[in-house]
Amino acid sequence: MIRQALLFAVALALPLSPGFAQSSAPGSYKDWNKVDSVTIVGSFKFADYDKLVVAPLEKSDIKMPAESDNTYAPTKKILEGSDAFFLEGLGKGVSDFRKDFVIEKGTEGGAKVLLVRGKLVKLGAGSQAARVFGGFGAGAGSAKITIELVDAASGKVLARMTHERRVGSGGYDKVMSKALSEVGETFGKGLKGF
Repeated sequence: MIRQALLFAVALALPLSPGFAQSSAPGSYKDWNKVDSVTIVGSFKFADYDKLVVAPLEKSDIKMPAESDNTYAPTKKILEGSDAFFLEGLGKGVSDFRKDFVIEKGTEGGAKVLLVRGKLVKLGAGSQAARVFGGFGAGAGSAKITIELVDAASGKVLARMTHERRVGSGGYDKVMSKALSEVGETFGKGLKGF
């Protein structure tokens, strides 16, 4: 009896894992379901939606390296393919908990459609030399994306999410594409919290 009471007291004292959402109520959260930051504008249930429609990422703020820089060509290539890498990761994340859920590219939808509008805030190739010769995390490539989740039928913004991923192993193409995909996957898994 004393042992059970002690175990119960220890369990209450342990902090909740940041991997599990503590609330899906309106408000702003950090490290919510492993997503860096989330602002929930209106309560909703992801289970009420039949389809996720993903609009092309807004990319106008991405600063390209100089054309003479050895990271220019890979950055341009990955930037052009960023929607596909993001979509691939998003699908992988959602399939963790909803296997047959429909996810497609587009800009419109109807009833029971959740629209994802995103902006690529940061895309960086990092330094391949630093990855080879530096310490842990040196020269990592990165991607940062901000998305809005919108009820397609009403046009109402339900939530905003921002996440950044750094990848420190591989060539320029690999670190950037993997970072984009992993951001999408984190968003996809995070949707389970709604």
